[in-house]
Amino acid sequence: MLVPLDKRFLGVMLTLLVLQIGGIIFVVDALVSNKNTRPGLSASTTDGQVSDANGEQSGQNNDTNKKPTSPTSVAAPPQNSAPTSFLSQNVSPPTSSLALTGYLGCSMTRDAVNGYHVGGGTEMWERIDYSAGVLTSWQVTSKQPVGTNTYWQKFATGLASHPGTDSIWWNLCLGDDMQRSGTEEDFYQAAVNILNELRKRVGTMPIYASSTPEYENPARCKLTTPEGPARTQRIIDRLVDNGLVAQGPIYPKLLNNQLADDCHPNAAGQASVGNVLRQFF
Repeated sequence: MLVPLDKRFLGVMLTLLVLQIGGIIFVVDALVSNKNTRPGLSASTTDGQVSDANGEQSGQNNDTNKKPTSPTSVAAPPQNSAPTSFLSQNVSPPTSSLALTGYLGCSMTRDAVNGYHVGGGTEMWERIDYSAGVLTSWQVTSKQPVGTNTYWQKFATGLASHPGTDSIWWNLCLGDDMQRSGTEEDFYQAAVNILNELRKRVGTMPIYASSTPEYENPARCKLTTPEGPARTQRIIDRLVDNGLVAQGPIYPKLLNNQLADDCHPNAAGQASVGNVLRQFF
């Protein structure tokens, strides 16, 4: 004989059953959510990229302020031949904080590097006195063999003293004597001659070439001509177009109050050009 159940008892049992089912559903949902979410990451994504706790997306390159690495190098040109193309035109400055940049040039180069170091730069060779180091001074000829050339000797000493050197800054200085007696083709061939000698010493290191600065008063410096900086830049443009060098830092124009004499920068001028070097290298 069946005993009728009290309606209140049935109501209580039904309520407990509903609560139990709801609890099971909550636990399962929590387990599923935990499986799809890693610690430190949110579950939200954008285009398939997971956002971290700081709102940055993994898979993206966040090193936009770091300089890209230098391009792959190829073999150095053979002796007594024109340099072979080894760099793209879009070469970026060297990147390693441990790298050292060597250099060659003239007295302007010397003063620029001095300004670089005085301003806190640490990744270039120390100051080397390349006074009067115009193109004709670096050029190697039968009358001026490399073995007796004091400029190449100074460069060789600098290179041997800094085994960490991995790039070169070449500051081309076009003297007034050469400009008055030669053509732009002569200037270019002299640059190629120097570049050949440089490649024998540095192999496939990136070479960054710069002209000399312009002056507020273009006729003031008698060691060059008013057209000198532009002529030198045309040589560099041709070398860059042929893939032989990369464009180096561009000097700021030297103002009259930034000169120690008619050509060379004073402390303020050195600080100005040194800052450009620090930004580039």
